[in-house]
Amino acid sequence: MLCPDTWRRTIPLEPRSYQSFQGTLFGAWRASILATYSIIQLQATTGELLALMDEILLTAMRTGAASAMATKYLARQDAAVLGIIGTRAQASFQAEAICEVQPIQKIIGYDRDSEAAQSFAKSIKVPVEIVKSAREAVINSDVLVMVTTSKVPVFDGHDLRQGTHINAVGAFTPGASAISD
Repeated sequence: MLCPDTWRRTIPLEPRSYQSFQGTLFGAWRASILATYSIIQLQATTGELLALMDEILLTAMRTGAASAMATKYLARQDAAVLGIIGTRAQASFQAEAICEVQPIQKIIGYDRDSEAAQSFAKSIKVPVEIVKSAREAVINSDVLVMVTTSKVPVFDGHDLRQGTHINAVGAFTPGASAISD
């Protein structure tokens, strides 16, 4: 049985508007959870709707932009091969943003789900090679993006080439770490 659990948080903004964060979780104990999140901004005195935004989309765009800035200022200027481990929702935002600031000639993608990897490859303008292991992506990349929530390392850090820049954006819970020591 699906039981919605909705939460709201309202934040006063200047000038005279409010931003409301609302999330709804649909799920059952020990079942998968479907989540929807929205940001609603209202004019404080009239209640006029100023903005209705998808928080998941904004998060993906913001995270991609942060990785692009890190890559722009921290990666080697001649880095031309982008490796992406984890090719689901965030991957295309990562690739698009990084390609805007770095002269990427090729993307190497890996995902345990080969269908997700193929779908990612079709959505990107830069040539994409899908490989069969995380190691293949690691050893051939100048810039590496980790977009996985794995709680265990998905590659051996010794496989990294010297000078490889890493953006690790998938681990967001305590104990999650897709990169080995």
